[in-house]
Amino acid sequence: MSVDGWSLPFNTKVDKDLVFQVMAASVSKDASTAAIPAAYPARKGLDQSKSPYAAAADKGIANLQEPSPGPWNPPVTNATLPVIADVITGKLSIADGQAKAQQIAEKEMAAYK
Repeated sequence: MSVDGWSLPFNTKVDKDLVFQVMAASVSKDASTAAIPAAYPARKGLDQSKSPYAAAADKGIANLQEPSPGPWNPPVTNATLPVIADVITGKLSIADGQAKAQQIAEKEMAAYK
């Protein structure tokens, strides 16, 4: 389960109910409002007037298109996750990880041409 960037792994040894409650509390309207001006909440309808960068964020978001997931998304994601993990853990440099992930993604997507 994922909520606003939080994930609840199936194999956690932590109390799953407690983790879920922490996740829910952290993305609540009250928590999002309290985060302003330090963060730009992923929630519509909140007063952003105290946020020093809300106008710039709103301008950047205004012209975004809805993502169009394709059938290649899951295979590409699954195939490139180990590369991302290697970059995060320092086993691969960012540049090498990008190149390797690009190669993998192109190979996965070739099946959909």
